[in-house]
Amino acid sequence: MTLSSTTLAFGTAAGSLLVAALVGAITCAVAILGYRHTRRLFILMKTKQLVEDNAKDLASVTSRLEEIVDKLCEYAQKPCKPEDFTPLRKYRNLISNFADQLEMIRPELNKVVKQFDAYLAKPALTPAGETLTPLRLEEAQERAMEQEYARVQLHTAVSAAQQKIRALQRVLSGTGN
Repeated sequence: MTLSSTTLAFGTAAGSLLVAALVGAITCAVAILGYRHTRRLFILMKTKQLVEDNAKDLASVTSRLEEIVDKLCEYAQKPCKPEDFTPLRKYRNLISNFADQLEMIRPELNKVVKQFDAYLAKPALTPAGETLTPLRLEEAQERAMEQEYARVQLHTAVSAAQQKIRALQRVLSGTGN
């Protein structure tokens, strides 16, 4: 059998070219699908890590806010001197730092810091053993009422921040109710 001059070369028949083209197309399709899957998986893992980090931050803020509520309950309806406020200054600074870091609850935490500043500016100024004249007694009582009002306002701001955190935790955990 003699070879004709019209055959180009061995292996260049239409069948082999079709098979090579199909294998190339399938390889490209598998590579594209693999890339898309890997990209989605990466985004999912990154989102999950962000949610976990946010949950940890929210848990930390929640524990600090609970400590603040405990301290405020200790100070309820009793005049406090400037030295009584020493532990509260630490909490005020912590909440301020959290407000700088956590954008999702920044307005609520800034309100807590603002109310903290108002409360810390209202210590009772009368010495413990001093006998008070009626005018000084009235001033001391007025100062104590202002202090109690500032404490209640701070407690309200803390409660609002806790409520926002609980709502965010429900959303982050996926329940959304």
